Amino acid sequence: MTTAFEDILQAGWKLPRAVWDNLSEYERSFAHIELSDRRTRGYYRSRLRQIGFINLDCVLDAGCGIGQWSIALGDLNAHVLAVDLNPTRVNLARGLASGENQTNITFGIAPIERLPFRTNTFDAVFCYGVFMFSNIPVTLAEFYRVLKPGGLLYVNANSLGWYLHLIVDRGMLCGNWRLVRTAVLMIGRRLFGRTKLVVVSERWLRKLLDQAGYTLLDTGAEGEVVLPGSRTIAVASAYSRSFYGFRAIVEGLARKHVQ
Repeated sequence: MTTAFEDILQAGWKLPRAVWDNLSEYERSFAHIELSDRRTRGYYRSRLRQIGFINLDCVLDAGCGIGQWSIALGDLNAHVLAVDLNPTRVNLARGLASGENQTNITFGIAPIERLPFRTNTFDAVFCYGVFMFSNIPVTLAEFYRVLKPGGLLYVNANSLGWYLHLIVDRGMLCGNWRLVRTAVLMIGRRLFGRTKLVVVSERWLRKLLDQAGYTLLDTGAEGEVVLPGSRTIAVASAYSRSFYGFRAIVEGLARKHVQ
């Protein structure tokens, strides 16, 4: 049986051993999920090609986490700026980028609701896996501000099926009642009209993007969205599409209006 670190290396990632050794068990588990099995550098590049995040001058990875998407964005575009609130994951992202000899990515620490960039800076903004934890209307307005006219926006968020999975499979069946409570609160906050730390449905996502002034291009389950007019074939997500009959993750692709 291989170790988690060996699984990452077998998937083709060049994560320095010194970086791995400095991670907590929790962060090692998270990195193992995101950097092993199907989640190769090529997988992330394929996902980006289908939403049109290629051949751009400057792209923002908002909420970059451990940097796997940042590296794929760097493979396909000239410059990438990547920010996250978690210093541990930003340090891991820097180490991963260094191991991969990726030199066109700049990492920083910043909230996605208050980005330290000028208006009309980016050709595209990519936001994976953190959108639902932020103040969503504020975040969408901030993305709109930093995007150039005509710039692309990709966001995704956990939907009802994912939280049912957390409640039942990872919570009750494992005796993790803290996780059950967290997931129930995420569902409840949405029911009470909150816009932060909430479950996101596809219908609501479409409404949010429209209200924020974007031209909506497509929404769907993660891995389904393709840039209109693209000849790229959709790449199936490495995550489950649904749990208990409900969509697990939703994604949206939009464009800032050309002024």
